[in-house]
Amino acid sequence: MADSELPRRLQAADVFVLPSRTAAETFGVAQVEAMAAGLPVVNTALRTGTDWVSVHGLTGLTVRPGDVDDLAGALRQMASRRDFRLACGRRARARVCELFSIERRGAETAALYEELLAS
Repeated sequence: MADSELPRRLQAADVFVLPSRTAAETFGVAQVEAMAAGLPVVNTALRTGTDWVSVHGLTGLTVRPGDVDDLAGALRQMASRRDFRLACGRRARARVCELFSIERRGAETAALYEELLAS
């Protein structure tokens, strides 16, 4: 898929699913992109940062890695509870704006450089 298609595909979606099973998925930049588009996330509890980015019950649902029944239940919940899904999507977008904006990340990076240069 071309990068230029990503916004259109995210707009067409109702939920973003990141069903990672191993710690190879360390953060999930793709879920940040989806959250920025206002999508709720169904992710897995890997203890690598994925479930910190999207918070269970707030911006989506987090399931156990490799648990197909848990994943299916989360997807059924997202499909059947439209108000919950939309609220999670709104909170997901707000979380991305708060934590991952260019302004915030830039300020934190600049502060780190200043700290390193001072020492």
